[in-house]
Amino acid sequence: MIDLAREGDTPIYLQIYQLLRSAILSGVLKPGSHLPPSRQMAVELGVSRNTVITALECLDGEGLVEGRQGSGVRIVEWKEEIEGSAPATAGRRSKRSAIRFAAMLGELQRMRPPEYGVEQMPLRPGLPDLRLFPANTWGRMLRRANNRQEAADRGYAYPSGHLLLKEALTGYLSEKRLVSVTPRQVVIASSAQGILDLIVRLFVEPGDVVWHEEPGYEGMRAAFIQARADIVPIPVDENGMDFEAYRNRAKPKLIYVTPSHQHPMGYTLSLARRRMLLDYAERAGALVIEDDYDSEFHYEGRPIAALQGLRGDAPVIYVGTLSKTMAPSLRIGFAVAPRDVAEMMATLQRSTGQVAATDVQIAAAGFIADGHYARHLRRLHRIYAERRVALIDALERRLGHLAVVHKPNGGMQLVVELPKMKTGDADLARRLAKVGVAAYPLSRFYLGKPARRGLMLGFAPWTPGEIDAAVSKLQAVLKPPR
Repeated sequence: MIDLAREGDTPIYLQIYQLLRSAILSGVLKPGSHLPPSRQMAVELGVSRNTVITALECLDGEGLVEGRQGSGVRIVEWKEEIEGSAPATAGRRSKRSAIRFAAMLGELQRMRPPEYGVEQMPLRPGLPDLRLFPANTWGRMLRRANNRQEAADRGYAYPSGHLLLKEALTGYLSEKRLVSVTPRQVVIASSAQGILDLIVRLFVEPGDVVWHEEPGYEGMRAAFIQARADIVPIPVDENGMDFEAYRNRAKPKLIYVTPSHQHPMGYTLSLARRRMLLDYAERAGALVIEDDYDSEFHYEGRPIAALQGLRGDAPVIYVGTLSKTMAPSLRIGFAVAPRDVAEMMATLQRSTGQVAATDVQIAAAGFIADGHYARHLRRLHRIYAERRVALIDALERRLGHLAVVHKPNGGMQLVVELPKMKTGDADLARRLAKVGVAAYPLSRFYLGKPARRGLMLGFAPWTPGEIDAAVSKLQAVLKPPR
């Protein structure tokens, strides 16, 4: 769980203290549990024992842990102290709240993408190739939308989305993803992350149990952390989320899943597990959040239909975006929800400001309805498929036995495990950034202790030549000349 930056400016003891504090206050380390002995922690982290002791003393000074003779260092029982009614506890409660808020910010900071300075640095994941964006066609759509706007279009009439775009998305999702949808079930916001935030605001109270894939999408985890949910990390394997062992535990309020291409591993949730998940959600009274963020790109076999479309009354909120297929700057994310849920989301949305620009929505509706979107996707599909092969080939050719390449059936990025790596993957990502290669460490996608070490690499925006040059730099960093 502790990943230290050996070459950074932050002292090692302070890094240990900050990471432990974040884990305590986010609930990863439970009240009443014990930390390993300082001598053992020092050996495992490769630091001096005094460094560990200094970090533990900082935690003790804030009242987060306590040390007892013969029993080691114990995490303080939070609820008993915070909820005390005696006047003497007021100061402690205020201090605890401030510390908890700082820890939450620290956890969110840990999940932020590294600031590499140049957004288009190979092999950064999660980006489309903006050089392929049909700018001239899109410009015509914007001009047409501007000319056709009525007075109501320029006001506050469509906080949950313009009807034209809702109708265009309804037709597209019904045909291509077999989503069961009517326009009244569609909610449009300024991003998919904004949609996730709306859902969490509606349904999650502090302490509510939620399920999250492990490893999983850090944006969803961030929303859960801000809501102070009790996040249960559910492991994934080659068939997607493996929740069998968790079905008899506390029932979740929300279940987050990326069934088409699991984020970050790229696995596809099997049909058997999809049915089991829907059955379980119905019995538990839970809502499933299906994030279908890059399902348009599927390169091997037939794409599997959306989870939401398996049953007409499935307790599923389907979430999608135009950022991955067109451009992030459009700021359009959307949800397909059960009608009552969609109405609640629309009501809440009015007070959040998470509204997409009307002229952009009208232009996007025309772009889809006139067939430009389908043609653009066909072009991207062909090019991205070639680049996926180029990245897999470069990794296997240049890294050989050092790498285990996970070959996803689709998507815009992949994971390469590096089990023989001598350093942490976060440190490797920092070293790669210095030579002009952007990669996300696999450890950042874990809530608990990472079970794998490796990198998430994007291939969609990069030509085969750019990909090979970047992998060559990765090879040089992993296997420097003697």
